[in-house]
Amino acid sequence: MSDGPHRSLPMRSHWRACMRRAENELHSPEEVRISFGAAAQRDLPQRAVDVVRATISEGSLFPVMRRQTLEALRGDYPGLASVDLLVNCAVVAVMEGRSGERAVREIVSQTLSAVSTAQFNGMVEHAAGAAAADESERIIARLHDGFTSSDFDQLATERLLPPEERRRRRKPSRVRGIDDGPPL
Repeated sequence: MSDGPHRSLPMRSHWRACMRRAENELHSPEEVRISFGAAAQRDLPQRAVDVVRATISEGSLFPVMRRQTLEALRGDYPGLASVDLLVNCAVVAVMEGRSGERAVREIVSQTLSAVSTAQFNGMVEHAAGAAAADESERIIARLHDGFTSSDFDQLATERLLPPEERRRRRKPSRVRGIDDGPPL
């Protein structure tokens, strides 16, 4: 007996929730977009972002030392692809001589974009194999709209705000009944 199509989907729970919103017509395209941003934000640990920010902002004369600090971050989060991508983007920035808040924002934006792209590709592959042709086209179109309308620069800017100023991302509300659908 099957536990449903999402049980075997090898994704973290917040990405599965994003997939469910794309599949369910009761969720508006805006809710799908918001769930993409929320899932990408949740995939990237704040402590890793803080370490990268401190390392990139310090502006050392020796990029090798900053690179070693960044590479050590991988050991703190073994197997977490989002941290590997964050470190890769940060190492490239260090080797190019970039520093400061603008460089940190670009690094976080690139990381959120890369994480979302990888998850988007996995969700598209799952939708293409799990549903009928016309159903999968609809799901893929909704996923594509949510992904392409996501503003990763804005998400990065929000992520880098101090905790007391950080705006809490609104999660899309759960839609359960027939009367809870999008406005007509």
